[in-house]
Amino acid sequence: MSKLGLLFFFLFFSSFSLLADQLSGPRMGITRVDAYSQQQLQKIDIHLNPYITQFGWQFERRFFTTQAGPAGVTAVIPLLGGFEQGVVVPSVSWVTGLRLRNGFEFAVGPSISLASTGIVFSVGHTSRLGDMNIPINLAYVVTRHGGRLSLLFGFNGRDPSP
Repeated sequence: MSKLGLLFFFLFFSSFSLLADQLSGPRMGITRVDAYSQQQLQKIDIHLNPYITQFGWQFERRFFTTQAGPAGVTAVIPLLGGFEQGVVVPSVSWVTGLRLRNGFEFAVGPSISLASTGIVFSVGHTSRLGDMNIPINLAYVVTRHGGRLSLLFGFNGRDPSP
């Protein structure tokens, strides 16, 4: 990945974070890294076991809502993985999709990491607990030489109505 490409993603991420609303919040989970990505990371002296923890933040924005319930959402999700192995592997995904009234959601978009670029497909469910949302998502990043599978969860608060 070129330095220009990384600069673009981080500038985009920075500007997007200014638009994020109450749907944003922390994300954490685990990712299964494919063998090709492990080999690419070894070229820059990052050696990983196939499973890594992930920590990050989801900057989410709802861009439409219908009375029937479906809502259009877009999110930028920067993650840092591999801390438990003494390394830091950054990745950023930008997804756009739908969240249904019952909390089920799906999204798709580009993803970039130190090892590869690809398209991420995500499905999940957001449960509500009082004024708190608890999203759980399963995401698969399809790359040219394999893919990464992640299970992520998080939380965010909703402003209670006065």
